[in-house]
Amino acid sequence: MKRNQLIIFFALTFAMAWPLQAAFVTRGGGLTQQAMLLVVLSLVSWTPAVAALIVLILTRDREERRAIGRRITMWRVGGRWYGYALSLPPLVWLVTITAARPFGVHLAFQPAFLAILPGILVSNFGEEVGWRGFALSHLLRRTNALYAALGLGLIWGVWHLGPPTVWSSLGAGLIATQVGTLTALSVILAWIFVNTGGSLVLATLLHAAFDTSAFAFPAAASSGTIRIILTLVLCLVAVGLTARDGVKLSRTAPAKRL
Repeated sequence: MKRNQLIIFFALTFAMAWPLQAAFVTRGGGLTQQAMLLVVLSLVSWTPAVAALIVLILTRDREERRAIGRRITMWRVGGRWYGYALSLPPLVWLVTITAARPFGVHLAFQPAFLAILPGILVSNFGEEVGWRGFALSHLLRRTNALYAALGLGLIWGVWHLGPPTVWSSLGAGLIATQVGTLTALSVILAWIFVNTGGSLVLATLLHAAFDTSAFAFPAAASSGTIRIILTLVLCLVAVGLTARDGVKLSRTAPAKRL
């Protein structure tokens, strides 16, 4: 079973998340749907962590359990990495919104939405424990950081789309930008994960900074122009990091087992 840990993890993550997403889609609109959205998003975001826990229980892998515990509590990684995690996502959004202005897209900043940051942190932590803490660390034993991040990003993007039964309502453009955005973001998250020795604290902060920046401009989600530019900007950042640090996404040799 240990040989198939990743396959079991991915199967469990999709099996738990997609029915919840489908249940939300079938509900009506209005305030009730908005309230349900928050509940569903919270539950869905923790399915990767729950899947990882189930796999660890089934395989009785004590070494991996200790490793994940170390990743969760690792916070002494140097101040500059906190700076990267907290400043890079807002900068990406600022560049995106500025680049969209010539196309007639003007988004209003809604600071009130920043109040949901604690909830975002909790939700993103559930995702990061599974996607980076478990899946990425396993993939890094098989290939370099760039390939691991790209492969995981594609899976992560498809997972976020929800079950295939709802894809026809999303449209090809939304599907492409969603998967593209998350694949590029996966490379950036892998970059900070590898360079901080596998810190889930830093990965969660970067993820939360990205999502909080998105929520601060709520109208962005409905703009196809914003989605396209955001995907391109993130891809440029991912390419820049790869050009700078190579396929290992790090100039220093990472630990053998992150």
